[in-house]
Amino acid sequence: MKIVCLSFTKEGEKLGNRLKCFDKHVDHYINSQIKGGIKNALGDIWHKYDGIIFISSTGIAVRLINPYIKDKVKDPAVVV
Repeated sequence: MKIVCLSFTKEGEKLGNRLKCFDKHVDHYINSQIKGGIKNALGDIWHKYDGIIFISSTGIAVRLINPYIKDKVKDPAVVV
């Protein structure tokens, strides 16, 4: 299972790095380090991973994933 962690703040970055320590296969993207931000990269992320961990408010996560939600069986799992 391919999992990605998405964080938006310095504190979120610290937490995401802690998650990465538990599993080396978890990718961690930080908003400020992605050209155009996570919002612009989410389309690729959505189709590439089986699970997405948002370290953010629920509102941010819902607004970002809204355009990509199609099918509960095929879409990646999302945890906020």
